[in-house]
Amino acid sequence: MKPLLPWLTLLLVACKGEAEAPPTLTITPSALDFGTAPVGGESALELVLENSGGGQIDVLSVQLTDGDPDVFDLDRDGSLALGDGLSLTVTVTFTPEKEQVYLGLVQVRYDDVDGGGSATVSLTGEGSASEADNDADGYRVVDGDCDDNNATINPGAEEICDGRDNDCSGSPGGDETDADGDSWLVCEGDCDDGDKSVYPDAKEICDDKDSDCDGNEADRDDSDEDGWSICDGDCDDDDDRARPGGVEVCDGADNDCDGGEDNIDADNDGHSVCSGAGDCDDNDRRAYPVVVDASASGEEDGTDNKPYNTIDEGLANLDAVCRTVWLAAGSYAVGLTLDGEELNVVGEGVDEVTLTTSAGSRHFDVTGGGVLGLTTLTLSGASASTDGGSIRLVDSHAILDGVRLTGNSSATDGGAISATSSTLTLYAVELLDNTAADDGGAVSALSAEVTDSGSLFSGNTGVRGGALVADSSTLTLSDSVFTENAATDKGGAVAVIASGGFVIERGEFTLNTAVNGGGGLSFTNVSAAGSTLRNSVVQDNNGGAVGGGLSVEGTVGRFTVENNTLVANQATGQGAGLYVGVGAGGELTILSNLIFRAQGSSGLYVDNAAAHAVSYNTVYATSAGDSANFSGPFAAGTNENRAEDPLFVSFSNDRDPSNDDLDLKSSSPAKDSGPPDAAYNDVDKTRNDRGHTGGPNSK
Repeated sequence: MKPLLPWLTLLLVACKGEAEAPPTLTITPSALDFGTAPVGGESALELVLENSGGGQIDVLSVQLTDGDPDVFDLDRDGSLALGDGLSLTVTVTFTPEKEQVYLGLVQVRYDDVDGGGSATVSLTGEGSASEADNDADGYRVVDGDCDDNNATINPGAEEICDGRDNDCSGSPGGDETDADGDSWLVCEGDCDDGDKSVYPDAKEICDDKDSDCDGNEADRDDSDEDGWSICDGDCDDDDDRARPGGVEVCDGADNDCDGGEDNIDADNDGHSVCSGAGDCDDNDRRAYPVVVDASASGEEDGTDNKPYNTIDEGLANLDAVCRTVWLAAGSYAVGLTLDGEELNVVGEGVDEVTLTTSAGSRHFDVTGGGVLGLTTLTLSGASASTDGGSIRLVDSHAILDGVRLTGNSSATDGGAISATSSTLTLYAVELLDNTAADDGGAVSALSAEVTDSGSLFSGNTGVRGGALVADSSTLTLSDSVFTENAATDKGGAVAVIASGGFVIERGEFTLNTAVNGGGGLSFTNVSAAGSTLRNSVVQDNNGGAVGGGLSVEGTVGRFTVENNTLVANQATGQGAGLYVGVGAGGELTILSNLIFRAQGSSGLYVDNAAAHAVSYNTVYATSAGDSANFSGPFAAGTNENRAEDPLFVSFSNDRDPSNDDLDLKSSSPAKDSGPPDAAYNDVDKTRNDRGHTGGPNSK
């Protein structure tokens, strides 16, 4: 652009002669041309305002009256009052934002002896390609980078199939199009960019097209070889379980292609045998579970599709045959009395369904021959002033399968469950952190029959039987786990009193505590021929006074303790591993057990030989010394009793049973050294190993 006059002089007329020259404001130059500057860069030029005459000129303002203030910036340096010969410098900085021509105008207003005036200076500049490399990909806009905020896009990039101009050639690749708007580019495999129904992975339908772009027009094919193509009506040609005319079964497939999966309801009572709730009898419209869903709304009839909203509605509409309420995920308040009635409550899952109750109440009170079944749900927060914090059974029956009872309490016996003259059956139940002010922190049984398989008792507290007390009851425990329970009297985990018979096998009793005996288990006045404690691990328990692992006390004791491993149990007195104190009334058989690292006055203590049979036991590393391994009439070297290291696979003695392996090493002297009678042989038919891994009833 051709510049204006190199300077502009505003002459303030002065008189001739010897009078002083008038003030004259000179602005140099009269126009600023910045030429080109890169976008994001800057260029600065100066304007000089000078009083070249006499007197004073006051500069009133210097401002941008035309142009973008973000592009042209003015900065003054000097006084606005210009005396004779004084000047003011104005710096104008040009910062282009785009590649284009920018124009601007600076106005100067001033005051002098003649009243002043104003003058303007034109600004011209052009933005050129940026010289920055914002995305640090080695290319600038001036080098041709068409997206300097994306390091994957530049002139040196490889064109890829993403619909973008990766190499800055001016357009994406010719096959990076989606003309039919089906969200698939040609380069991604769209084999017909003019048909929105054709693209990779599209469902192959009966349209004589290669709908899924796999290279085959497969409308008449029979991919699953079930005799039907999609054009013949096959609703899923990738699953041979689905075809027209198929028989619907519970397998997650639409077997008969009627549009529904597992919709088997032969009696049309609204309950499919395949649903979570199932159907008690799909040939009897009178037999069905009532479905309850706390989140349900709208029409309700207790069916799979129209569940009741509250458990009270479900209970009020039980049929006479099934007697089952099925609960969808949620929390439900329950406080029921069943007198001679039957009720089954099934939850969608133990972690999904919780039964609560009002303060000071229990969940279920079952009497008069009532039958209660509970499956896959949690019962919590109940408390009762009498026996059975959550469930009380009197002359009744209960079966619990996959149930959790946690945080329940009783002011007397049975923090979670009490069973009196009743039968209680547990399968894989979790009893956690329940409390009884008296006996049976989790379960109390009086003249009852209790059977458990694979349940977990943890963190429960009671007086006798921190987890379970069985008084004058029959008891069967198989593969049960008792850990960190506590008794303020006897039986940190289990207390058995005057039992009518028991079998406790393959149990784990760890980290339980008692004050007066039996850190793991306590037996008092138990005379029950045929009863046995076998193939169990009793480890890291504290019995307080006696019997760190196991105590047998009272005036009688008649049962068998065989093939158990008792490790690192503690007592302040005798029998830190196993304590027997029943006097002349004892007829115990203590056979093929391992007692290791007992912490107390003795490892195995028997107070009187009487009619006890104590043989083939190994006791080793008792804290009181080798002479304290055995205490009483039985000792190492007699009846095949030994004091030798059993050589476990691993044992850390850190009161953390989880990092120990109490199986025997192949070199263990306890292997094949138990009773030679074939009746005691191990499961592999070899001679009995001492400890919990030996004998015919081990895992």
